Amino acid sequence: MQFLKTKYPAIILIVALAYGFYLRSYHLDYPSVGYHNMKENQHLSETLNFYKTGISIHRQVYFQEADRDIPYYEEYPQLPFIPAIGDVLWKIFGISFWTLRLQMIAFSLGTIVLACIFVKRLTDDTNLSLLTSVYMAIMPLNVFFGRNIQPEAPCLFFIMLFYLLFFEWVEKPSFKYSFLSALSLSIAAMAKMSFVIPAIAVIGFIPIRETVEKVRAAKRISISGFLVFATVPLYVWLTKITNINETLTEGSIHKIKLFEPFTLNFWKANSATLMSFFVDNYTVFNGMLMLGGLLLLPLAYKKARGFFSFYLISLVCYIAVFNFYFKEHSYYQMPFVFLAAFLMAHCVNYIFSLVFKNLQSHYVTALSLIVPLLSLTAVNASLTRQYDKQFFGIDVAGQYIKAHTAEKDRFLLTVTAQKLGVCYFAERFCLGTPDKAEAVEAYEKKFNSKYIFVHVSSLSDFMKLKSWPYIEKNYRIAQGGFIPYQGRMNLDYLILEKGGVFSLDDLKKSQPFFAKSYELKSAAIPFYAITLVN
Repeated sequence: MQFLKTKYPAIILIVALAYGFYLRSYHLDYPSVGYHNMKENQHLSETLNFYKTGISIHRQVYFQEADRDIPYYEEYPQLPFIPAIGDVLWKIFGISFWTLRLQMIAFSLGTIVLACIFVKRLTDDTNLSLLTSVYMAIMPLNVFFGRNIQPEAPCLFFIMLFYLLFFEWVEKPSFKYSFLSALSLSIAAMAKMSFVIPAIAVIGFIPIRETVEKVRAAKRISISGFLVFATVPLYVWLTKITNINETLTEGSIHKIKLFEPFTLNFWKANSATLMSFFVDNYTVFNGMLMLGGLLLLPLAYKKARGFFSFYLISLVCYIAVFNFYFKEHSYYQMPFVFLAAFLMAHCVNYIFSLVFKNLQSHYVTALSLIVPLLSLTAVNASLTRQYDKQFFGIDVAGQYIKAHTAEKDRFLLTVTAQKLGVCYFAERFCLGTPDKAEAVEAYEKKFNSKYIFVHVSSLSDFMKLKSWPYIEKNYRIAQGGFIPYQGRMNLDYLILEKGGVFSLDDLKKSQPFFAKSYELKSAAIPFYAITLVN
């Protein structure tokens, strides 16, 4: 019993990490056909091209810039350390999905540990720090994007590491902490610039006068480490001057509308989407706790109150700059996972500490942990919704195109964003089908393009293109993908091959064959194909 009393914080943290790993390890080595697979296939493309041609400052994504002679993806500067690490892992363990997802999970589990340590340093409250780490472990937003192959989990880790190291520098200024904190922030910034804005939060725990006096006592060496952050503008400049195809932010700078989120129309127009993000990212139950923690924030410990108040201010700044992406992608809330977890924990901790103020702290901890446990049903329901959202057939179609083309060949497609993964599975660069027939013919000639992939959800738009009459007369169906539903075979995609005439009746000439099965949480979905051209 004495062992449990003294070691319970470590035990709870270990259990949180183990359960956090369990939640994140689902479909560890599963094809990248799931929710937000476009981001996964972007970084898988970069990794595969590093694996084939060597690590470079230039990134190549199979579904970006495919009309360029050298298809570098140069829209924004992003340090490709995920693909670089993936390249090394693939050369050791072979090409796989699990090596890259395990990399994401390791960073995500690191945020659980950092949350516990940092909140303990801010508040000296063991119960609050443990509760925060538990919410970091189970929050659906941090679980799903803590295993998806994209930079959010690593960036969250490095921005939280920056918080901790900068706090240590404020407590005792030294070159070590200024250097390490600036290095952490620099990595987060170069990997994804949007993670710089939450760094504003540290203003909340800086006692200006005391810090100035400490720096004077420690001399200039104690602040010289911050010069490491100069690598960020240097990296942006290096990216800019080495660009071959386009100017940085050419396609995204116009999307920044600073004052739009301060209008009622913005929230009315996007309320349904943002509410669905809220439910999936946090669950209704934990979301209510988060709002309760926000109301109780003025009653938090002084340093925590200052830090998380400025964290909230950074959220306002973040939405002002990235409102277009904030309303479009749920993962754009990832920089504020730590804020959400703390507010949930603060609400629970404040109420339980008040109600059970006469109990010993370890009993209060045990009782308060019942609250996150009660949310696990909703957490798992949210994760099931996200894990079960899959885009069937893109790997089957990609493998067909790969088998029927040379490595330098390219192809056309008409799809929505989540089906672009077909290009990664084909390992071929692909371009959206041009509207003009002349452009289709020019692409065919320049890049030996002989195939067009069309998802059924985009088929009507495809047939409305001005280039459709040309395609109809010059392309035949090579393969069709099908999903069985209520005793019928429903068309999922078409692969068209140059050389023939388009006719859906061709699909009636053959019987579908079983291609593969896709795994959902409680079912398996069989997928079939008809191949007309072997």
